[in-house]
Amino acid sequence: MSEDTLEDDLETLRRVSALKSLDKIHRESLKKGTYKISMEEIDKEIKKVRRKHRGK
Repeated sequence: MSEDTLEDDLETLRRVSALKSLDKIHRESLKKGTYKISMEEIDKEIKKVRRKHRGK
């Protein structure tokens, strides 16, 4: 095992981990129905949370 192969293996593991995370998020959105939320609703929620955090 060389340093190059180790770096390649680590990069592969990071990519697999990221893909697994995305898959989990996708499955949860299907289960909760949040995939149906419009961009307008998402933007409103983001603004609401930001206002709340500014008030602290």
